[in-house]
Amino acid sequence: MNKFVSTILITAACAYTIVVGFIVLFTIGFFGFEDMGKNLIGLAVFGLITLSPLAVWPYCLRRAAAWRRGEHPPF
Repeated sequence: MNKFVSTILITAACAYTIVVGFIVLFTIGFFGFEDMGKNLIGLAVFGLITLSPLAVWPYCLRRAAAWRRGEHPPF
C-alpha cells in the first residue's frame, strides 16, 4: 500500500506539471508575448501559475518518501 500511495503522489505531480505546461503553451500561443506584458497583474498571476510545479514537486516527493518509510502523514 505504501508504494502504491507514493506512486500516486509522484504521478499526480507529473500530471499537474503536464497540465500547467499545456496551460502555459496555450496562453502564450493564444495571446503571444506582447499582450501578456501589457497587464502586469495578469503577468504576475501567469508567472505564479507557471512556477507552481516547483512548489508541488518537493511536497509530493517528501510525502512519497514518508509513505515509503511507513509513516502516514495526514497532509
